[in-house]
Amino acid sequence: MKLDDFPAEIQPYLVPQPSGTYLYRCISCGAEYGVEKLLYTCPQCRSVLLIKDMDWQRLKHIPGTMWRKIFDYRGMLTLPAVRGIYRFHELLGSIIPLDSVIYLGEGHTPVVAGNERLSRWTGLPFYFKNDGQNPSASFKDRGMASAFSYLKQLI
Repeated sequence: MKLDDFPAEIQPYLVPQPSGTYLYRCISCGAEYGVEKLLYTCPQCRSVLLIKDMDWQRLKHIPGTMWRKIFDYRGMLTLPAVRGIYRFHELLGSIIPLDSVIYLGEGHTPVVAGNERLSRWTGLPFYFKNDGQNPSASFKDRGMASAFSYLKQLI
């Protein structure tokens, strides 16, 4: 489909642009570092680093129902960068330009209904993502797609 074929209120959001201000934050000492270079652990205390989007609040100006529509319509695009997990670009790695996104089919896996007993136990319809159909047959492909896309952007 062409962008003009989508509803007018969705069109400006279909092809995401890099946005946000990210930083590494150490979970032990609280030190913060820019994300312009790759860090494995905190240079100060060698603990684990989390990546934080300091501009997360910017996403709240669009209501959740609108985000749902954006993500659903994005799934109809033929642009490889927004297939799979990066359909949710703003929630995963919004600083990564689309031309750096690496997509091999990860995340574009079927949803399988859970058994009736599990649904009764939870009181809700229950579903699983069959990540065995990812390129390496593992849920880890989702994280690696994000990691490799970030590395490609750095290079």
